[in-house]
Amino acid sequence: MNHQVVEGLLDEQSVVAYVQDRGLLAGHSVTASALSGGVSNVVLAVDDGHRRVVVKQSLGRLRVRDEWHAPRERVIAEAAALDHVRCLTPSRVPGVVHRDRANNVIVIEGAPGQWRDWKTQLLHGDVNPPVGGQLGEVLGRWQRLTLRAELPAEVHGQSSFDVLRLEPYYRTAARRRPELSAQILALAEELSTRRLCLVHGDFSPKNVLVGPPEEELPLWVIDFEVAHHGHPVFDLAFMASHLTLKAIHRPAWAPRYDNCLREFLGAYAREVSSDGGSAESGLSPRMSSMLSHVGALLVARVVGRSPAEYLSAKEKAHSLALGVALLREPRDELEGLFELRNVLVS
Repeated sequence: MNHQVVEGLLDEQSVVAYVQDRGLLAGHSVTASALSGGVSNVVLAVDDGHRRVVVKQSLGRLRVRDEWHAPRERVIAEAAALDHVRCLTPSRVPGVVHRDRANNVIVIEGAPGQWRDWKTQLLHGDVNPPVGGQLGEVLGRWQRLTLRAELPAEVHGQSSFDVLRLEPYYRTAARRRPELSAQILALAEELSTRRLCLVHGDFSPKNVLVGPPEEELPLWVIDFEVAHHGHPVFDLAFMASHLTLKAIHRPAWAPRYDNCLREFLGAYAREVSSDGGSAESGLSPRMSSMLSHVGALLVARVVGRSPAEYLSAKEKAHSLALGVALLREPRDELEGLFELRNVLVS
C-alpha cells in the first residue's frame, strides 16, 4: 500500500494517525509521548496498551547553535544496520517494525517501560561495571563477525559519519585549536581511510538501554544512524571518552567509571581474540592509538559543535587539558589515562 508523504515533521498528535494508518498498532486507545532524540531526530514512543513502538524521523538541520545539516536518509541506513546486527546479537538490539523512505521514518520495537538509559544511571551514581562488560562483548562480536564481511549497501558509505562525527568533532576541533590540528587531522584521516568492519559511530551510554537485572543482564544498543564501514578504534574511543567525561564530572565516583571502562575493554579484547586473529586483523587497536582518539574527542566535546552539556566551566577546562595531554603525549596503558586525569582534576 502506498502512503502519502507526511506534511512537516511528526509530533505527538500526528504520529498516532501515522501508526494507525499503517496498521502498526491495532488498539483503539493509542497514546504518544516525545522522547529525547538528541539533536538530530524526532523520536516518539507510541503505545496502544498491548504493544509499544518507537517512531524515529531524522532532521535535516540539527538542533544546535551552529549551522549543522545531515542527510535525512541516514535513518534508513540505521534500519539496515539494525537488521544486520540483530542477526549477530538478537537480544541486544530492538527489531525494525517498519521503514518509510518517503518520509525518512523508521519504527522500531520499544523497550519495556522500566528500562532506563545508561547515561542517566551513570550520572546518578548507579554504576554497574557488568554493563560495561556486556557492551564490550557485544561490540567485539559485531566487529569480529563483520570483519571482511559484506555489509548492507546503505551502511557501506561514510557520508553520515563524515557529517555527524568527523566534521563537527575532529575537523572543527582542529580549526578551533590550530596548535593541535596536525594530530587531530591525522586521526580523522585514519578513520576515513582505514575501513575494516561495521562501526556503530555513536557507541555511548545514552544509546544503551538497561533493564532490571535478571538471569542475564538485559540491555539494548540503539541509535545506529551513524553506522558505517570503518575503523574499529572509533567505537572504543567514543565509549572511553564518555566514561572519562563522567569521571571528570563526578570525581567521587571516578573509580566506578574506571571499572566500567576496564570491564568494557577487557570483554572487547577477549571477544575479538576468540578466533585467534585479532592482532593480524586490525581489531583490538593499540592502546596508545585508542587513547589518542580519546584525547581528540575530549577536546572536541569542549570546543567542537557538540559540547558535553553537563560539564561546568571548570570541568570543561579539565577535560580540555586532559585531551591536549593525551594528544601530545599518548599513553600506552589504560592506567596512564586514569593517573593523568586524577593529577589534572585534583
